[in-house]
Amino acid sequence: MMRSNNESNGIPPHTEAAGIFAHPDGRTSRPGRRKSGEVRSKPMAFRMGKYFCVFVIFMMALLWLLQILFLQTFYQQMKIHELKNTAGQIERFYGEESFYDIMMSLTIKSDMYIQIDDNNEILYATTSANPGDRMNAFASKYDSDLLKARLRQNGGTPLLVMKDMYPGGGENSKAMIYASILEQSDDGRCTYLFIYSPLSAVSSTIRILGMMLIIVTFIAILFGMLMSVILARRLSRPLNNITDSAEILAGGDYSVRFDGSGYLETEELASTLNYASEELSKSDKLQKDLIANVTHDLKTPLTMVKSYAEMIRDISGDNPEKREKHLQVIISEADRLNSLVNDLTTLSKMQANVDALELTDVNVPAIARETLDSFAIHREQDGFVFDYQGPESAFVRGDEKKIRQIFANLVGNAIRYSSEDKYVGIHIEDLATVVHCEVVDHGQGIDPADQDAIWDRYYRSSRNQSRTSSGTGLGLSIVKQIFILHKAKYGVRSVPGEGSCFWFDLKKEL
Repeated sequence: MMRSNNESNGIPPHTEAAGIFAHPDGRTSRPGRRKSGEVRSKPMAFRMGKYFCVFVIFMMALLWLLQILFLQTFYQQMKIHELKNTAGQIERFYGEESFYDIMMSLTIKSDMYIQIDDNNEILYATTSANPGDRMNAFASKYDSDLLKARLRQNGGTPLLVMKDMYPGGGENSKAMIYASILEQSDDGRCTYLFIYSPLSAVSSTIRILGMMLIIVTFIAILFGMLMSVILARRLSRPLNNITDSAEILAGGDYSVRFDGSGYLETEELASTLNYASEELSKSDKLQKDLIANVTHDLKTPLTMVKSYAEMIRDISGDNPEKREKHLQVIISEADRLNSLVNDLTTLSKMQANVDALELTDVNVPAIARETLDSFAIHREQDGFVFDYQGPESAFVRGDEKKIRQIFANLVGNAIRYSSEDKYVGIHIEDLATVVHCEVVDHGQGIDPADQDAIWDRYYRSSRNQSRTSSGTGLGLSIVKQIFILHKAKYGVRSVPGEGSCFWFDLKKEL
């Protein structure tokens, strides 16, 4: 008995088919497993931890930048905005009855000293409950004549200046002064507005914030690392389950189920892999059936050819009558082998999209009638009844040669599997966008469990029934590929014991 190349080399059979590759030293390895010396990718927990740390450090750096470096500038800008806003309200309500009430409200809400004077006469000044209020003291000592002169020089444009309240006071002695002209009479007499506001020292605040940010940064990094580990484990758990199941599948166990519960993406991946596993299982079963059937179909004619060739050599070589009979058997079996090889080649070309369509306008009813006429010998010799029902013409866009092949295969099957009444019919209906065709027989029918599988190569329907067939088992597979190339809908309706109806819709515009 012949052995496979793997067996002859000492490699266990089915090793490659199961997804395991054998080394010369007998070791086996699965696809996807890393070899020694290869650089391994970092695990998800490590990468997520790194990304979390980078994110936390970036956010803390941003906080440091805003809180430490720009706090002083931001504080001063806010004080300037507050001064201008207060001055705007005073200028808006100056002269109205509610002016003094508004001034009191502004004084209570803000830490400012507001003064309105007419040259050297103070018309209004805020009072403080604290006799030692440094803004009141600073305003009473400050010589505002210089600011008044600058206001008159600039045409009344408001001024904003920063001054030291007392020498050597450092940051604690800074004050901002807003000056503007509230009113100017025709004789040049002006009413001035002065707003004094202290600038609090922020250096101590910055130091306190710096210490707090150090603590917050440290806590945030630890929390980020902890969260990254937890999230990485939750994310990687369904992926690890899918990986383990994939290794089992690679080993040839198609019954494995993929579980990706937890996340929508992993659930969809698991669902897709389960579908792929089911299809692989079907493909594997079909492949085994294909090998078994091809082996059987090749073995029988080859045995016949060899046997009859030996008979001619040993027995009938000198007997012309017997020799002719034996040679005819050899020719018939060779024709069967040739038919099988041709069908396999045709099917492979169609599945690989190598055998392109030659599109023309095809008259389907004419092809159907010609097909029935080509089987006229069965009507004359075997008593078959061929029935055509349909229009005289109905055109579709398609490959005429392949459409002839459809009718020839389906009518041939109907004849091969017919019943005692030997009825075979073709019914055609011309619809709006398609030409609907049916090939009908009153034969043994097809079991419902087999009706989806009959289109697979080498699948013969009603396996449990004693139906002999001289075909190659590829006819319906070829027909199916022609349907696919023509983008045609197709199917079969069948009741066991009553017959079958193979139907298809050819498009008028492809």
